[in-house]
Amino acid sequence: MNNTPTPLPEDQDDPMMSLYEYLRKPAGPELGKEVAIYAARKHAEVATRDVNTKSYTGPVHLYRKSLLDSYFQFTEAPSED
Repeated sequence: MNNTPTPLPEDQDDPMMSLYEYLRKPAGPELGKEVAIYAARKHAEVATRDVNTKSYTGPVHLYRKSLLDSYFQFTEAPSED
């Protein structure tokens, strides 16, 4: 039995990304939970990626950029720092 995850096909127009990549800063557990609930309600595609950084080690959820755009459209847009 092969436990290697199958890579998702990359859609150049709608890539999979973490909240960190989208916001360009850590999202925190509360916002992560809110987005996960939103994604589940939308029956959206969700993947995971393991990360290992100075501040966090573990899995992160990946969402299509279009889903994150939809979630944040009525909230403050990510800053362009």
